[in-house]
Amino acid sequence: MHLNNARIKEIDIGPLDHKMKPWHQLTRMSRDVSLAILKHAASLSLAQLENLETISMIRNQMENAINLTVKKIKKMAIFDLDNTLLEGRFIEKAAEYFDFHKDLVTIVAGNQDSYLITKMTARILKGKNIADLLAVVDMIPLVADAEGVIAELHRRGYVVGIITDSHDFAANHIKNKIGADFIMANGLGFSSSIATGEVKVPSYFCRSEAGNCNHNFCKSNALRQASLDYNIDMPNIIAVGDGENDICMVRIAGVGVSFCSANRLLNQVADYNISEKRLISILEFAQ
Repeated sequence: MHLNNARIKEIDIGPLDHKMKPWHQLTRMSRDVSLAILKHAASLSLAQLENLETISMIRNQMENAINLTVKKIKKMAIFDLDNTLLEGRFIEKAAEYFDFHKDLVTIVAGNQDSYLITKMTARILKGKNIADLLAVVDMIPLVADAEGVIAELHRRGYVVGIITDSHDFAANHIKNKIGADFIMANGLGFSSSIATGEVKVPSYFCRSEAGNCNHNFCKSNALRQASLDYNIDMPNIIAVGDGENDICMVRIAGVGVSFCSANRLLNQVADYNISEKRLISILEFAQ
């Protein structure tokens, strides 16, 4: 406007409330704005920008500043376990292996409450040896690039966790395989390495005054607890899930990802939808 001799006047438009965008959107925006300014500047004959070498140097410094800022931000990536990190569900594979598929169908079909389903499915695991249960976990393939993606997330400064309504022994086993940092899961009881059929639902899944979820037990409550434990703001958290139980968690995360999901509501609330069984595309927006 100045170069075109336009008349400029400052006008007071009053206060504006600006909602802070998630960090991944801010860095992308700042990069695009910077490059747009420099692209236009390259076409001008200004004394302050004597040649393209100067512009290139400024561009590089801007990009370096952005990258340094992003690295200092505390970031977290949360993954569901069944049908997200694993190409299947543990309890369904266990039902097939131990031949209690009919019992599982009866439990799921006859109950709407996730807490009751968790309690009742734990009972049908009673008497099973932990070695046999872990062998069932190993029968379920990992998503092919899970280990590599998590290694890259660590390199970019992410804390990586697993939040699942499956059992802690299975989640811990996968955590160690892929190099995740922590798990939040239901605790299946064992005595002398034999499952007791009892399960403890940790308090971090329970509804609290701090949350805004109406479910009595929800992964979103666990996500809030993880945010507090690691002192990482919610806008800086990526949450990835595939099913109905992941909807609230994906919705409140700074970046919510639906992974190969047939759940319409989850796909609607997610910021990104991944349709192939590969996690690599997460790295496109994990700065």
